[in-house]
Amino acid sequence: MSLAHLQKGILSLMVGSGVLFTLPTAVLAEQQPPASTPQKPSKTAPKAATQEAVEKLFKSIGYADTYEETLSRMIEVQIQQQPRLEPYRDIMTSFLHKYMSWEMVKDEIVALYSETFTIAEIQQLTAFYSTPLGKKALKTMPELSAKGAALGQRRVMAHEQELLDLIREAEKANRRKQE
Repeated sequence: MSLAHLQKGILSLMVGSGVLFTLPTAVLAEQQPPASTPQKPSKTAPKAATQEAVEKLFKSIGYADTYEETLSRMIEVQIQQQPRLEPYRDIMTSFLHKYMSWEMVKDEIVALYSETFTIAEIQQLTAFYSTPLGKKALKTMPELSAKGAALGQRRVMAHEQELLDLIREAEKANRRKQE
């Protein structure tokens, strides 16, 4: 296997891992009609209280476990799609867990949610995930996230040559302009 192919596989895995940061809100966002005007987080609510509410939400829904399971599934999907990565499974797993494990990203994800949602909205999320639909969403989210990442990768890979051709054409045009 060439280094370029290995790099492409690892890059796809890294890009796919961005899905992990949106786990708990993805389904809820689809369930609610868009607000007429987007709400901004309350500037008056103490940041510590908001962070505490987010941590309570994450604990109540088992976010850490869901996150770690999704990370593992994404590695599995990458290897299924690119079997040549199989010999590197342990390396990829170790690397991702070193830099993307829940413990490594928890504070940043809590901060993202704290900056995005008001305490009231966080409480609504907590309430939603206590319902049967919310529990189903949480249970199925790791698999759906992995399948969504795989779908995106397949669609891009199916047209990879077109993208490469467009980039080559742009490079040629840029070289001509520089001459």
